[in-house]
Amino acid sequence: MWRICALACACTVAACASNIKSFEPSERVDAVTPQGYTAALYDLDLGNQSLGEVKVWTRGVYRTEVNGSDQTVVHVGLAVENQRMVPIRVPVRRLYLDSVVLKQHTIRSIAPSQVVGDLSVAPGHLSEIDAYFVLPADVKPGDVDAFRLHWGLRDDGRLYSQITPFIQTPTPQYAAVYPGYFPSFYYSPFYDPFYDPFYDTRYIHVYDRPFIRYYRY
Repeated sequence: MWRICALACACTVAACASNIKSFEPSERVDAVTPQGYTAALYDLDLGNQSLGEVKVWTRGVYRTEVNGSDQTVVHVGLAVENQRMVPIRVPVRRLYLDSVVLKQHTIRSIAPSQVVGDLSVAPGHLSEIDAYFVLPADVKPGDVDAFRLHWGLRDDGRLYSQITPFIQTPTPQYAAVYPGYFPSFYYSPFYDPFYDPFYDTRYIHVYDRPFIRYYRY
């Protein structure tokens, strides 16, 4: 068994920010977790019968301590809601990274090094599962361009299988705007009581997506 450092704290420490790379699902992006992560939403239907629904998300790819040395880890989370009258199981052997696309090559079939959560979901219940995948020692978070999670559910001998692809989250760019040079759209009727004319470097968040550029300030 290997140890994972406190991820929630790591995400808030500026010194660790360069070691975390954010990803999001590239399909069925119809949900958000309570922690604010973008999630893929799957309605589980087998014929005319509904199993429930599954949300799939990631806290990203990051460096952490594994067996005494720094390793790159991929996290994936699942929230499985069972709407059946029988238990639903998440077979561990059906839970793996189908592929991890790096800058120079692709890694195939990586099994989880640790799975946390109840893999047997009782009728009418919700189970949250966290899976952690350790990448080869020479792989850095910045080397990862995309990855795909293979997962499955089983009930009454039937199997539901799915693959969820993940892509990089667009990174905001920052453009400094200095006092005396604010564009016209900056001004508003709201007075900022914390404004200090002697220390005032403001930033505009610039997001780039295909064919779209928009500003948040």
